[in-house]
Amino acid sequence: MARIKSDVRRVGPLLALLALPLAAVTIYGGTTRANGDPPLQQIADEAAIAGVHALASSDHQTAAGRAAASSVAARRVIGDRPAKILAVTPADEELKVSIDLLDPATNAQATATARYVPPSTGLAPQKAAAVSNHASPPAHRF
Repeated sequence: MARIKSDVRRVGPLLALLALPLAAVTIYGGTTRANGDPPLQQIADEAAIAGVHALASSDHQTAAGRAAASSVAARRVIGDRPAKILAVTPADEELKVSIDLLDPATNAQATATARYVPPSTGLAPQKAAAVSNHASPPAHRF
């Protein structure tokens, strides 16, 4: 009987030691998720990148046509997600697109601006705009 009591006393601290890594992972995961971009900001970022990609790769002859292609690409990324588009502002001469979104449920707003930096400027690829073929759905490509 005395042996059983001594084993029971050891189980409590042992369980506490086993629970520490789980608690640490839970706390780390919670703080990492809290510090990440909110979903609305991610949507705005993706839409701006798709818009600037379409603006830079558009073969329309007029600035209005390139701006329209950029706006359509940004709107396609947003699609049916829970975001209201306040403004899509393409700047053809600067190769820049700004997106303003509103989440109707929380009234949260997000703004994103993407600027295309052509490879000929000599900037390292890490410093150039993150514009690739995988930045948005293929539906926006003209």
